[in-house]
Amino acid sequence: MDETTHAFSDKVLDRAFTIEFWDVDLDQYAERFAAEDRNDGYPPDLLQAVIGVLNEAAGKLRAIHQHFGYRTAGEVLGFMRACGTTCP
Repeated sequence: MDETTHAFSDKVLDRAFTIEFWDVDLDQYAERFAAEDRNDGYPPDLLQAVIGVLNEAAGKLRAIHQHFGYRTAGEVLGFMRACGTTCP
């Protein structure tokens, strides 16, 4: 289960085996993201700034079990790259 999965009802959980991924290492994800060929040229300072904000948000959300995973981080990084310098 991750942030894209709908919650299961108790009835379903009684009959199913689920795996939840709680530990998300955004710093390691940023290293892999920067090393991928399709992300060549992603501004390193932007990458570090976005990952810093994502780490801060993830830390606050983790306490209430509303954290997010790599898919959300990738979407945010893609948006920030597309937005460029026009973002506030």
